[in-house]
Amino acid sequence: MIRDLYQIIFKTRKFKTNRVRQKRLQEYLIALDADLAGLSYREIAIRLWGESLVIEDWNGGQGHLKNRVRRYVARGHYYMNGGYLDLLKK
Repeated sequence: MIRDLYQIIFKTRKFKTNRVRQKRLQEYLIALDADLAGLSYREIAIRLWGESLVIEDWNGGQGHLKNRVRRYVARGHYYMNGGYLDLLKK
């Protein structure tokens, strides 16, 4: 399923995007894949942004990364459940 979404988002000629958006979409899929594999939000954050940044922000910060991971996982589920079709319409 994840591989199919990746093919649709990054390999379809109909879909054009800039590099920043492409990276964000890739991060959504990584977060989704990790969530489906049962990883915690903290483990997902480490995969996305590295352990040192996560350690710095996770407990002592304002929870920015926790919220970001939540959004990325939710967005990944959105695309998996049909939201990817919106990308093809643009």
